Amino acid sequence: MDTCPVVIIPGISRLKLFTADETGNRIKSAWPPELDEKSVMNEIKSSLMKMMIFRKDGGFSDKIAEIISGIAEPLSVNSDGSKKYNVQPVFYNKSLAECSEEEKNEIYKDFPLKEHGETIGEENIFYFTYDPFGDIFDIAEKFDEFISFVKSKTGKDKINVIAVSVGGAVLKAYLHKYGEKNDTGKIVNIVSALGGISLIADLFEDKLNLDDPVKLLSGLGGKAASLSSAIAMFPPEVIASTIKKSLDVIKSKLIFNCTFMWALIPCNRFDGIYNNLKDCTDSVLKEKITALRECSSGLAEAVKNREFYILCGYGSELIPIASRSGISSDGIIDISSSSLGAVCADINSKPDISECVFPDTTWFFKNQGHVSASCNDDLISLAVKIMTGDIENVYSDPSYPQLKY
Repeated sequence: MDTCPVVIIPGISRLKLFTADETGNRIKSAWPPELDEKSVMNEIKSSLMKMMIFRKDGGFSDKIAEIISGIAEPLSVNSDGSKKYNVQPVFYNKSLAECSEEEKNEIYKDFPLKEHGETIGEENIFYFTYDPFGDIFDIAEKFDEFISFVKSKTGKDKINVIAVSVGGAVLKAYLHKYGEKNDTGKIVNIVSALGGISLIADLFEDKLNLDDPVKLLSGLGGKAASLSSAIAMFPPEVIASTIKKSLDVIKSKLIFNCTFMWALIPCNRFDGIYNNLKDCTDSVLKEKITALRECSSGLAEAVKNREFYILCGYGSELIPIASRSGISSDGIIDISSSSLGAVCADINSKPDISECVFPDTTWFFKNQGHVSASCNDDLISLAVKIMTGDIENVYSDPSYPQLKY
């Protein structure tokens, strides 16, 4: 059995960030955003009432944008791509075996490997965390240092990697800068943003479809769905103004100057976005963005001689804010991106596996949602079997057809 240590690179929804002082002591949580609903209601109460009574904005959209700005402020990025504040991830500089029960539960909640702990060995499982609103090449450097730490700790020459969602961007940047070190063994991608995310490009280009925010919120479920019925009573022009101002805040504070977000732009849209923004981009940031383009376009070359595996979902439309409809995806990432090349004629068709860069080591799961993928028993079980060298049995096991349709 393959006993190489496994390093997991989680997606953005699984990360926890905090602001810290100069000595690294935690000040407050920065991500996921903490929202005091009672305080928010007190802040907007006056402008909300005026808006509802007079059916005019009356400063309501400005107040919402101000609240969004306050929430986003701890994560702000400077014009040169550096962080405005000292933001740190909750970091695990140890194996899973050395974590407290509380820490283990947090990691297993994010990535349910608990039943596979004995197979891999908790002493061989490591969890790499990072700031997804930071500098992608700084993160790649930290990942390289983390790999060196894991190799030293376990006495192994190589490590295996599981990259989930935007963890694929970390993987790309790492391979671009440090791939020649040949420190990785098997690399398994689970719904990874290998070819970028068209929704991020839509955000950069102001192409998000926000014509029906009520329908959008309703479709997201949870608190967003309950909010949709209240928003439906707002004047349409107020809704539009509130969304625009809020997005402008998010883009200016977290998106436009963040190299991690630039790393998520698909190659075929990268140049157009850069050309539109280059005149208002800091010179230091321009250099980083130029390097990112090379990083993204060179991925297939960087991994062609590696043990590279891809597990992705298809058969779902992108969420309603996407500029294009009918694109086969896992709801967040286009199938052509997460699979490195597969195409579908339409949302209901099968992917063409032959178009993939790695047709023999790519698996497709129909209607597998992006967020739920890292908790899907079939995907996790398949990833573990690949990691532990049980790959031949995987190919012959009818439980793991490469195309689930």
